Amino acid sequence: MIRLQKRSMDYLRDQLGLRLDQPGDDEFMPVLADGVYLNLPEELYFGQDALGSTDLADLWLYREGWWWKSRHNPRRKRDDSSKAKLFGSAAHTMLLEGLPAFNERWAVEPDPLAFPELLTTRDEVYSALDAIGAPGLRPTLRNKDLFDLGGVYLPERHIWPLILERFERTVRDKDKISAEDKWVLDVMREAVLNDDQIGVVLSTEDCVPLAEVSVFWTLSDGTRLRFRVDRLLPNINVDLKTIGNVRDRDLGVGVGKRIGQSALDVQAAMSFEARRVLYSYLKQGGALHGGTKRQRTEIMCYPEGAPIDKDGQPNWRWLWMFYQKPDAEGHAPVVFPVWMRFGSTEHKDGWDKALTALRFYRETVAAKGLTKPWTKVETSHFYDGGAAKQRIESPSWIERPIHVPGSEAAMNWRDPAPQLS
Repeated sequence: MIRLQKRSMDYLRDQLGLRLDQPGDDEFMPVLADGVYLNLPEELYFGQDALGSTDLADLWLYREGWWWKSRHNPRRKRDDSSKAKLFGSAAHTMLLEGLPAFNERWAVEPDPLAFPELLTTRDEVYSALDAIGAPGLRPTLRNKDLFDLGGVYLPERHIWPLILERFERTVRDKDKISAEDKWVLDVMREAVLNDDQIGVVLSTEDCVPLAEVSVFWTLSDGTRLRFRVDRLLPNINVDLKTIGNVRDRDLGVGVGKRIGQSALDVQAAMSFEARRVLYSYLKQGGALHGGTKRQRTEIMCYPEGAPIDKDGQPNWRWLWMFYQKPDAEGHAPVVFPVWMRFGSTEHKDGWDKALTALRFYRETVAAKGLTKPWTKVETSHFYDGGAAKQRIESPSWIERPIHVPGSEAAMNWRDPAPQLS
């Protein structure tokens, strides 16, 4: 059973006008109509039964393995909000939407460095209370009672569990990020905005940020697709991506591997198709949902103000903003921009992968459906010859044995005598 977050419920009520006043209304994922959605919560976007660019990339990379990663696998492990995932979400908000959006949506945990003589553990609090002979102190006290005792008899000391407890009471429905991660994001944001080339692209000053623009559409055979642009600019589709655990000294090599191994060119190619669909919806009218009045006014200008054709050239480009999170092991914060032109060979490759993946999906759904696990049994292969496509060979670097005198005798099937003695 799901339970929708407060932000999702508020969006459904305030932005989409749904009546959700009955008990249990937050236990069902609503099906959103095809169209364009501004500021759609991540939970509602990924909760829709539709293929995204990651699905198409996985269908290209893993074929039948896609089913095992999908919502259709009843034994798929639930995705958890790991620390890395939270940092990525915070980075999206900070770098692509700006500080006002970040402050509205995120709560920064207290910074331990801001509290001198901080008591962080049970033992530290107990020792401090014992040193002043605090009444009522005994080893069997529960943690909460011990920390409350510290709050009474150690007013000049900072007790970390009590600080966190006060913080939690003020968070409400905001997502939380550590003070250290917030500091890292501030450093990265300052570096990006001070860059002569990328700073202009990601600046939110004197503009209306269109971030997390979501598009849903249905193909003629009923297959539903979705795409989410991290930030939409008049002639650029921007996406923020982590570089990951890159061990190459040349980050360009590491980023190239990341694009190739994850088939991220599918995402770039699908972004151009999604913008075509977005424009068609905006021209029709009635398919734009959510967002502020300024955002809605801004995006409605795009079809005419940022057409695909400008002076006989494609007017849209794709921009990956790869980033590396710093750590104490020697990784500095890095933002690594990578561009892709509309109509380039790389665009065509990504589009071909997407079309191949979509064809495989349609054929497999028609043959097997989505309720049963997708499997594959290969045709027979041979280790001792056979057709080229069915021949299996060991790699050339595998050690081969030297000839052993007399071993040919075991190849004589007419002699039944054991050969080992």
